[in-house]
Amino acid sequence: MTAIPVPPLADLESARLFHRVLLLHVARLKCRGDPVGFDQFLLGQALGLHIPAKERELGCAECGRPYPCRMILLIALLTRLPVSWAPMSLARALSATALWPSGETDRDIIEDERLEYGDRLQVDPWYRAERNPRTGRWLVCTYERGSIQATQHIDDDNDLCGFLIEQTLRLTCPYSWKTDTKWNAQLDIGAARALQWWSAHRSLAYLESHRSDGAWQPRSS
Repeated sequence: MTAIPVPPLADLESARLFHRVLLLHVARLKCRGDPVGFDQFLLGQALGLHIPAKERELGCAECGRPYPCRMILLIALLTRLPVSWAPMSLARALSATALWPSGETDRDIIEDERLEYGDRLQVDPWYRAERNPRTGRWLVCTYERGSIQATQHIDDDNDLCGFLIEQTLRLTCPYSWKTDTKWNAQLDIGAARALQWWSAHRSLAYLESHRSDGAWQPRSS
C-alpha cells in the first residue's frame, strides 16, 4: 500500500500527491450509489485552487503559504485523511500553518516528549502535553492566567493526535453564532437558484460516473 506523504513535504512531487489524494478523499465522503453532493463539489472547487507550486520554495499557488497551507491541512485533518501522523510531525504542521491556538510559531515548544502551545499573554488557554516515557501515556494540562484549569490523561500517541486534530475545529458562522434573520428571504432566493443549477449540473456524465465512489455504506431502506 502506497503511503500518503507526511508533512513537512519533501518536494513538489510529494506535495502534488498529497493534494491529489486529498481531493480523492473528499470525493469519497458519501454513500456508494449516491450522487456527488453539492457540498463535496464546492469543497473540491475551493481545494482545487490551493495547488502546490515551487519557485524558490515549495508553497501554495493560491495563498502563497508554505505547503500544505492552512486550508489544505485543515480540511485534511477534519476529514480524517489517513496520514500516518506522529505527535511531533502533526505538531510541527499545526505550528507552521498557525492552526494551533497560539497562532505564532515562535511561542510553540515542540520536543520529542513535550509540547507547549497556546496564548500565554492573553486569557486564552495555554496547553502543555508531556509523555511518560515508561507508559507512553500523555498528560495534557490546560492553563489559564497562569493557573492549571484542567488535566487530561491520553493513552497513546495516536489518541494525542486525535486530541490535537479536534483542537483545529473552528466555530464558523453561522454555527454556534447568533445570526440576523433579516437576510433569510434574500438568501433563500440565491439558494433556490443554486439548487436549480445543481440539480441539472449533477446529472452530467463527468459527475454521474462517480456515483459508485463513495466510501460509506448505502443507507438502509
